[in-house]
Amino acid sequence: MLKRSVWLLVCIFALSLTAFADVVWRNAFLEEVREESVVLERNSYMVNSDSGSLTGKEEPRTDAASWGRTYENGEVLSLDKVYEHDGAYWGIYDEQGHADTSGWFPMDQLLVMYDDVAFYADHEEEFYAYSGEFHAPALGETLVAWPWPGAGYANEAYTVANQIQIDNSSRYIIIHEIEVQYAYKDSEGREWGFVEMLATKRSYNDGGWGAAPRTMETWICLSEPSNENIPAFNPAPPPAAFSPEVKHVHTEEEERSMLFLIILLVLALLVGTAALIRAFWKPKKV
Repeated sequence: MLKRSVWLLVCIFALSLTAFADVVWRNAFLEEVREESVVLERNSYMVNSDSGSLTGKEEPRTDAASWGRTYENGEVLSLDKVYEHDGAYWGIYDEQGHADTSGWFPMDQLLVMYDDVAFYADHEEEFYAYSGEFHAPALGETLVAWPWPGAGYANEAYTVANQIQIDNSSRYIIIHEIEVQYAYKDSEGREWGFVEMLATKRSYNDGGWGAAPRTMETWICLSEPSNENIPAFNPAPPPAAFSPEVKHVHTEEEERSMLFLIILLVLALLVGTAALIRAFWKPKKV
């Protein structure tokens, strides 16, 4: 009886995996060129198409079949990989392991949005190690998450561990831990922190994150964590045309090759050290 129950559970688990595999997102062309595609440093792009809208393609060709949703001019989409095809760059969001689709988009029909990565590049020399001790606002108070200091708009304002109504859906966040990675001080003396938050975020309307805590990264004004009206002092510049310089210089294949080379060098160092010890170290005679 026990063996039969175990076998039944195994079958149910296998069927569940099969059903999941049917909805896992796949793009045949991406699988072919994954090693040649390049990871993008910037991920947010605004549609700026001559036709007024843009639909993802199944592969990098203007006459290829449509793949995914259509974006109107001014809408922002996420991309994390780019591939050069016949002299033109095409971007895709690699959602491997998820059911949602993305598709390939021509980069010359998109504008690069300013984001926290760009802010980091512009202000890295002004960052410093945080020596204070920051605590989340008390129960029922607001915690404001910003895309970067001085953006002029917040990503989201949370009422900490307190159920609230937003857009007709019941949502709340419970913060378990906050760690400040580095800090920045603006011209008015306000201190900001780029933080990692271990939090549980729930939404009864769509299921939210579920019960398991997740790590969130965001900017918080450590001096005024509940102030949603901090004026813009680092407003985003206008979106810019994409250029190959915006992307990382190393492909995934190159990164693996570099890692393999480092491992070989470490092994060579260990072998060389052992050889030297053996050559010069002589045990004392008793």
